[in-house]
Amino acid sequence: MAKKYETFKEYSNKPDTLYPSILKTLEICNFLITNQNELTYQIQGKIKRSWISWGEQYSISIIESKDNSQVYFSSKCKLPTQIIDWGKNRKNAILFYKTLDELLNSH
Repeated sequence: MAKKYETFKEYSNKPDTLYPSILKTLEICNFLITNQNELTYQIQGKIKRSWISWGEQYSISIIESKDNSQVYFSSKCKLPTQIIDWGKNRKNAILFYKTLDELLNSH
């Protein structure tokens, strides 16, 4: 129940093919993009508030390695005074990866 959640997942895709899929995933999840850099494969944004949260900020980065790419996802509470997130940041990550996986598997 921390106010921040960070995780990553490995994909066999190259960053230049993952990046457009990640942008589509964010659109499907209704995660707003506030900053993006296609050259460094980094995205920052925010998630609207809900009945359990005042909103979250997220960041995504794709790191290429020899055989695969790691997609890092971090979500944190928008308000620094919010001590407990009630699992919302973890749920954001689960929704992001589930949607990305479904999108990649449909191609």
